[in-house]
Parts: sequence; C-alpha cells; structure tokens
Amino acid sequence: MKITHVHPRAGAPWCKDQTPIGNGCTEADIWEEIREATMRDDVVVFIDTHQYAWEEFFEELTKERFDLEAVMYLTLPPRKKLLHIPAHGPISYGLQRASDGKKFVTEEPATPATTKEIEVQRYLDFSTKQHALHIAQQVSGKSLVVIWEPDVEAGDLDHLRELKNVDVVIFHRVSEKCGVVVAGRVEKRAGCRR
Repeated sequence: MKITHVHPRAGAPWCKDQTPIGNGCTEADIWEEIREATMRDDVVVFIDTHQYAWEEFFEELTKERFDLEAVMYLTLPPRKKLLHIPAHGPISYGLQRASDGKKFVTEEPATPATTKEIEVQRYLDFSTKQHALHIAQQVSGKSLVVIWEPDVEAGDLDHLRELKNVDVVIFHRVSEKCGVVVAGRVEKRAGCRR
C-alpha cells in the first residue's frame, strides 16, 4: 500500500509563509497519476468526507482530461431524524424610527410543540473501525482511493490501516506546509523522486 499525502499550496500572499516539504513530487504529478489511472480503466474511488468535498474534487477533475466513467464516489445514504420543536409563547419585536421616535411592533403568535422530520447527510472517514472496515470492504479490488481534506486532529485517519492492497491519495487542508510526501511502496515515476 502506498499513501501519498498532498499538502496544497495556498494562494498568494499566504503561500510564502508555507514550509516546503516532500520528496520531489508535486501536486500536479499526483493529479497526473490520478488521470493516468482513469485512462488505464483503473477504478478511482473518492471517499465523501464532508459537505462539498465531492464538488471540490469534481471541479478539479473537470479541469483536465479524466475518464469520469472510472471515478466512483463512496458515500453513506442520508438518515431520517425526528426533531422535537418546543412550544413558545407569543413574541413581539419592536423597532423605533430614529428620526421621529415612532414605534413599530410586530407580533408573532404562540405555537404549540410539534415534531419535524429532517434528512441528515452522513459522511465517511476513518475515525472509527466500523467506518474503516465498511470503506475497506467497498474499495476492495479498486486501484486508488482519494480522501479529500480529512480532519486529522479529529481522528479522521485513525483507522486508515484497515485499507489493504490499495493505493491512497490524501489531499490535506491548506496548512503551514506544502508539498507531497509519499510513504510505503513507491514506484519510479517521472517527476517524482524518492
């Protein structure tokens, strides 16, 4: 298993404050590696880690020539949840015009307690062994897994070791460092040095 950590470069002027790290690979090299995987008909699996993650990744895919038929994304179905909304008495809001002191009052009537069904979006990460095993089962036999901006401090990668026999690319959030670090099995590639 090869794990590639991509720490993106921030936009100007913040990029000058980032510390370069890595072993010679660039973010562009990693995007090219993902593109080549899609062109070889290897399956690239994107893990839906948070709201807007898929949209951000998909935006990058549409900038270049990727075979989108070879890209899948793994997500959890939304869950229905019943919320209790407590009763509240009548509420009045008052505004006063500064020029002449005239008052305007708006009244909201009392409402009884009620319930409301909502849909809660759910996302995947490697913070629990249960999620990690579910992801590992779903990506078995695939060639490349992409994880977008995990919250490492919150433990989103704690059980990453549950993935076996698959290469992983992790695009981290913009931070104080930038560059690409490749760990694990590394093949000689143009543009990347060990």
